[in-house]
Amino acid sequence: MSWKLGLATILLLLSVLLLPLFCRERTDPSLSELPGFAVYERACVRCHGGRGQGRKASNIAERPVDLASPAFRDTARVESIRDIVARGKGKMKGLEGTLSPGEIDSVSRFVLLLSRR
Repeated sequence: MSWKLGLATILLLLSVLLLPLFCRERTDPSLSELPGFAVYERACVRCHGGRGQGRKASNIAERPVDLASPAFRDTARVESIRDIVARGKGKMKGLEGTLSPGEIDSVSRFVLLLSRR
């Protein structure tokens, strides 16, 4: 009886620890070869979601910009995206101290490509 309880406890603990790995939203795999993909996965997908819709941050009062929307696509420029990634805007914190200038540039270009898909 005690070994069954121990096994059940271990299985429960493993499922609690591993569940977030399986539930995490991923970016569209067809984008994985584009420059900036890895940085987006690491730094942006948590709030902006795998395709840029911003659904992952539903607990934030001011939702993130929908990076896939026509409004964003029609107005966004790589320079303005780069500035927002580096310095932040609204609830989004800047990543200037976290990402290198090259990573900021590549993820900014990736976001622009993401909006055009």
